[in-house]
Amino acid sequence: MHPVDLTYGLTLGQVTHDSRIDWLELNETGSQLLFRDKRLRLMLVSVASLNKSTILNYSTFVQWVPGSDVVVAQSREQLCVWYNIDTPERVTTFHIKGEVTDVERVDGRTEVEKNTNQTPKPIHRNHYPLFPSPRHPITPSLLQVIVQDGVQELSYALDEGLIEFGTAIDDGDYLRAMNYLEDVISDAWSRTVLGVSQAVMQPHKTFNYGFLVETVFN
Repeated sequence: MHPVDLTYGLTLGQVTHDSRIDWLELNETGSQLLFRDKRLRLMLVSVASLNKSTILNYSTFVQWVPGSDVVVAQSREQLCVWYNIDTPERVTTFHIKGEVTDVERVDGRTEVEKNTNQTPKPIHRNHYPLFPSPRHPITPSLLQVIVQDGVQELSYALDEGLIEFGTAIDDGDYLRAMNYLEDVISDAWSRTVLGVSQAVMQPHKTFNYGFLVETVFN
């Protein structure tokens, strides 16, 4: 595999592999390349350094989450989510049964669809908060499975907050990232640090000392 600079037509380097590749795709920023070989091993290549690493030894499904650099993959009965692919050793896993078929964004939410039948039919969808939002903790009433005519299709919601935060960081929109943190953190010291950071990031604006005092003493 030879990465090429399409602007100048230059070969940037070479990445060798011992098995044929059956799927590959760049992330939206073009900084990371994912590919899977015929042995179903999932590999990650840094475009800048051309370093290659194995992030899953067995993967039947893999996809970048639309509009982000988040990766979703399935390894047997494990759903694997990388909210920050720059640190592939940090992966969130969740036990599932069935086969993941798609990742889609619906009304601002990202969901992972899986089917437990050989012939998938879009009959009913249940929404599982797979990773709870700080504002919306999981409650038993949300954990429900609908079975209809022996055909079952389920959907698991990803943590949209983490996706939004990571995308803001990747885009260099640090104010948007800090606004997200301001909404979700509750520790007084953390909020104080955030307030100072906001002041540093916005030197043209007056620092809200009332915010600082309130977060320390309340």
